[in-house]
Amino acid sequence: MLIKTPGKLILAGEWNVLEPGNSCIVAAIDRYVKTCIKKSDKIIVIAPQIGVKQTEVTFDACEKKIITHLDAGQEKKFAFAKNALEVVCTYLYERDETIDPFEVTLDSEDVYVSLDDGKRVKIGFGSSAAITVSIIKAVLAFHDYDVFSDTAKDIVFKLACIAHTKAQDYKGSCFDVAASVYETTLHYKRFCPKWFARKIKKNGSIVSLVQENWPMLEITPLILPEKFRLCVGFVGYSATTKQVIKHMQKFKKKYTVRYKYFCARINKIVLALVDAVQEKDRENILELIKQNRKLLQQLSYESGDFLETVDLTKLINRAEKCGAASKLSGAGGGDCGIAVCFDKMRAERINRWWRKDHYYPVEAHIL
Repeated sequence: MLIKTPGKLILAGEWNVLEPGNSCIVAAIDRYVKTCIKKSDKIIVIAPQIGVKQTEVTFDACEKKIITHLDAGQEKKFAFAKNALEVVCTYLYERDETIDPFEVTLDSEDVYVSLDDGKRVKIGFGSSAAITVSIIKAVLAFHDYDVFSDTAKDIVFKLACIAHTKAQDYKGSCFDVAASVYETTLHYKRFCPKWFARKIKKNGSIVSLVQENWPMLEITPLILPEKFRLCVGFVGYSATTKQVIKHMQKFKKKYTVRYKYFCARINKIVLALVDAVQEKDRENILELIKQNRKLLQQLSYESGDFLETVDLTKLINRAEKCGAASKLSGAGGGDCGIAVCFDKMRAERINRWWRKDHYYPVEAHIL
């Protein structure tokens, strides 16, 4: 059985979505994590891209834990896969299901890009979320659970949120998880983080937590206008999301009022952009994306110039000179910038100029 799970790109709302009550617009893209699952005598995981050629794991039902035999370095890279296995096996166990042993093979090659020197590097398409979702879907489907209906997707989303959040030490908003589960463009508002952390740390029933209504959570599909063109450019390097979040948390703690100001302004833009998308107002869509960029640029400057790097600035400015609306996508510190336009020839021109500037246009389409 093969499960394909898409990655994501955030179109608007970086950083402010981490704040309770705030939201973002995130799109699922056709860059996939693929998970193949089949019968086995033991639970075996094969995941070469995360440094695990092949390993046997054991589910301890009493402790509700996955036991591995990996070294510390491998264990760190394996964190999202391990938590996904732990949560889905616990879910099945709590439902009195027999957990049949399986072999699961992860292929995340699709979220890598080749650089000019021949190196393959991972880009910020939400592969950790896609891996988490993909494993949970595969294990549930292997045990004859529905994973494709709307109700089933809601369950997969909540299980993946539990696993992904635990692997991130209770940080992150899970918008990337939502994109991987629902496989479309979404207006996403995160659930209440304090409520969620209390629930998880109580170590109660996962089945009960999945069945609850999660405070503040809102997930609404968005249909983008016709001829909506998205260009994706990779600058050749990435920052570790955890490091960027740590840096931003220091700024937030020291300059709380300014941080909240930026989040409130960005959130207003997100809400206005949702309206513009629903009204198919192309001109306003482009203008609002530009406004989002200006606020992120200012936030970057005030917090230490670590969000919109020099290369991201060059990439974004080049796209704007070609007549597109452009901004960073994700945590920042490198990685990807996006450009939005409604003209095929303009999009092709942007990609040509990015190549001339020694950046990497990435083939990625919104689902």
